Amino acid sequence: MHRFLIAFSLVWVLSVAAYAGEQGFESTSQGMIEALTKPAPKEAEQARGWAPIAEPGRGVKVIKKEGGKTVEQWVPIAETQASQSVNLKIEFDVNSSAIRPNSFKLLKELGKALTSDQLRGTSIAIKGHTDSDGSEAHNLTLSVNRAQAVKEYLEANAGIKGDRIRVVGYGEALPMVPNTSAANKQINRRVEVEAVP
Repeated sequence: MHRFLIAFSLVWVLSVAAYAGEQGFESTSQGMIEALTKPAPKEAEQARGWAPIAEPGRGVKVIKKEGGKTVEQWVPIAETQASQSVNLKIEFDVNSSAIRPNSFKLLKELGKALTSDQLRGTSIAIKGHTDSDGSEAHNLTLSVNRAQAVKEYLEANAGIKGDRIRVVGYGEALPMVPNTSAANKQINRRVEVEAVP
């Protein structure tokens, strides 16, 4: 029975990882560099520079950390993910912004990407996302605190200056997949990194 549980757990973890990879998660510094430096699609470039096209009247409430203060803001929702962004499967303790040690390798890859010649002077936005468990207000706060934890890790361990990094929490507002199963919720708990002008 014990071997069966181990085998089942391993299959579940690998299937979630494979599905997450299909969802656009990145785990290597080179992949992050490519995602954060790729050109914008023609239509978005013509319409809004580097920004994706947003649907009129559609938006979400986000929380940002600015100058030590937490600021709420309404932002438009884009039809597609920002062209110069990457999703990272950074894991946190349950209902916490404490980064799990198994995510440190991924954060080291992010630090390597951000200190590369291609991205050295690039500013980024770290966007925190949660699943739908808990209240909307709680998830907004949790998501911005998790994004802030990633920023603090990069400052302390990769030598990234804090003025290059903006922190935004989206809470549960922008799931990648429906929050209908434990595996889907795991995918929706993510950090997105976007290159910003």
